[in-house]
Amino acid sequence: MVLSIRLPGLLAHGMASGPAASGRLTSASMAIPRDDRLRTYREKRRASRTPEPFGGDVPVGGSIFVVQKHDARALHWDLRLELDGVLLSWAVPKGPSPNQDDKRLAMQTEDHPLEYAEFEGVIPEGEYGAGPMIVWDRGVWVPLEDPHQGLEKGKLLFELRGHKLLGRWTLVKTRQSENSWLLIKERDGYMDPSKSTEDYPDDSIYSGLTVSEFARADERAVPWPRNWIRRAPRPVWSGRRTCPSCWPRRARRRSAARGGSSS
Repeated sequence: MVLSIRLPGLLAHGMASGPAASGRLTSASMAIPRDDRLRTYREKRRASRTPEPFGGDVPVGGSIFVVQKHDARALHWDLRLELDGVLLSWAVPKGPSPNQDDKRLAMQTEDHPLEYAEFEGVIPEGEYGAGPMIVWDRGVWVPLEDPHQGLEKGKLLFELRGHKLLGRWTLVKTRQSENSWLLIKERDGYMDPSKSTEDYPDDSIYSGLTVSEFARADERAVPWPRNWIRRAPRPVWSGRRTCPSCWPRRARRRSAARGGSSS
């Protein structure tokens, strides 16, 4: 039985072999054909058993980013950045933090198809990455330097324009292992040393459910009304240090109920 929600709108994981999956992204590896870059992703999954997408036609190039919260073997957040027809992916065990002192480990995993940016569902037991996954945040990312050079040098500087994550961030390669990076919030109006990951709204920008609530949902496909398209609201660029007005309305209510800011 599979619970899966794939919503209209914008077009998570494990270690893989090969330069694109191991964190050794070079100019040569970025030129690898898209189907070859998705080979490891597809080899880890069975299309007949998982609701996850397998990658169809490539849409016009864009700059999607998505963060999916995934309760698999261990709870973590998956950061994905669109580049060259795929989603570059990092598993962040402790999640992104607005505090620059929180240098979050980010383990690079295999490239994912662009369609994965709208995947929210439960991966069945016995399958790779089994467990519930929600779309925790989504938006666009803006490289502040050449992204191919940054990936090759091991420092990727970029801006996120999402519903929860905003402002400048850096991924920095470490010497710990070939696929080990750190996700760090840069100093700007959205950096807040008094906050951490748990201060972000915890629910999905699609369904409004937390990952634990999604896990307890009835395990069957969810039929969306034919005449109803749910889209996450566009962020409001307020320029404030924190931006709760950017969050979906239900997420703000949840945050307020849990003692967070709602104004």
